[in-house]
Amino acid sequence: MLKHFLYFLIFYIPFQVALNLAEGFDIASIRVLILILFSLWLISSLVKKKLFIPNKIQTGFLMFFLFFAFLSLFQAPILGWGVRKLLVFLSIFPLYFIVAGMVYRDPKLFKNILKILVYSAFFIALIGIIQFSLQFITGVDSLFQFWAENVAPIFYGKTATSQIIQTPSWAVNISGLTIFRAISLFPDPHMLAFYIGLALPIILSLWFWQSEGRKGKINPVILRKYYRVNNLFLLVACLLLLVALYLTFSRGGYLGMIGGLGVILILFWKSKFNIRTKWKLSAIIGMALLILLIPGSPISDRFYSIFDLSEPSLAGRIETWQKSAEIFLSKFWLGTGLGNYSRFITLTADYRTPIYSHNTYLDIGSEMGILALLVWLFLIFGAIFSLFRKLRISMAKNTDLDGFDKAISIGLIGSLVWFSIHCLVDTPIYDPRILSILMVILALSAIIARKVPKPTSGF
Repeated sequence: MLKHFLYFLIFYIPFQVALNLAEGFDIASIRVLILILFSLWLISSLVKKKLFIPNKIQTGFLMFFLFFAFLSLFQAPILGWGVRKLLVFLSIFPLYFIVAGMVYRDPKLFKNILKILVYSAFFIALIGIIQFSLQFITGVDSLFQFWAENVAPIFYGKTATSQIIQTPSWAVNISGLTIFRAISLFPDPHMLAFYIGLALPIILSLWFWQSEGRKGKINPVILRKYYRVNNLFLLVACLLLLVALYLTFSRGGYLGMIGGLGVILILFWKSKFNIRTKWKLSAIIGMALLILLIPGSPISDRFYSIFDLSEPSLAGRIETWQKSAEIFLSKFWLGTGLGNYSRFITLTADYRTPIYSHNTYLDIGSEMGILALLVWLFLIFGAIFSLFRKLRISMAKNTDLDGFDKAISIGLIGSLVWFSIHCLVDTPIYDPRILSILMVILALSAIIARKVPKPTSGF
């Protein structure tokens, strides 16, 4: 029962609806479901006397981050804002313990979780592409109005929607035309890009392993056809996610893609995999990057605008970073108080006013102080280092990790590198969807770095 609840929860992450509990108050339903599953899992583990604490160092960083977030509340001018942000963390961080604990006890769950992640990402990307395409049939204004009145209140909540539609993040100007960017069921294109950045490297690694490890090893014709179809589906999923990412026109997503896919390519070439599969991977990643780099397309024009310091959006972001850095240095140890950064920018701000640093590291530092920032860096980069260390030892000794484990380790590294780079220009940690999938990624990283599951069949 618990594992099926977990499967549903992971699939549901990007599709989750909002609970409109009262006027002016809505909550992401994923937070409630996580707490329900956590309670059931904790009771079950205590009854069976099999409560597992994953990777103690990584878990320690997670707990210390919560501690410093709590400590920052003593600095908060408006305590209620900070408490609400802290409750977001407290309702989503338990997913890390659930996934790590359940996978440790039943390693077969590892591969099933990856399957569900593939299907979930596939459908969310497909919805994003359809949503983007509809504007050329219905018109931008009609689609915008329909999405704001009929879709957004269901998935973001009525109160959040009223705030979201007042910001310009849904639209982008391309060659003088206003375009409704791909957002799928996310509140803005940047959060969709973050989700794609966490999912795509893993799916690409699964495709690589499927291409590498299955060919020539399966004799029955039916099974051979099954794996070919499965491999084709993984490739189509990768391509759909890439297209959806391009259509977000998220420059932070583009930067993250360069870093994440670049790391994947380097690590796969250093691994002892089939040279033909490596060239296939190089072709896919090369084509993906060329679409960004070859001048003349709306996508590449959007990418190159990153380097145009006179561009209004970029100029405004640089000014925001400067203000955030000043606040961070003036509130160095405990910050402004969790959730209170906007109050230091303007006294007229309310809880939902979209004022933030446009940089995860500056947001954490300015709101929670230097200690919370250091712990966050240790949490993310510690996970990357653990995976890389496991991979490097395996490469050196040619032992310990099988092909599947190597591929997934590389995919997880790519996801976290992509995420870390994108975080330089945006802040996703308060979005329940992104924070939830990040907890899943960190839990899988903790498991594979500690005790690696060894699947015996194809994906």
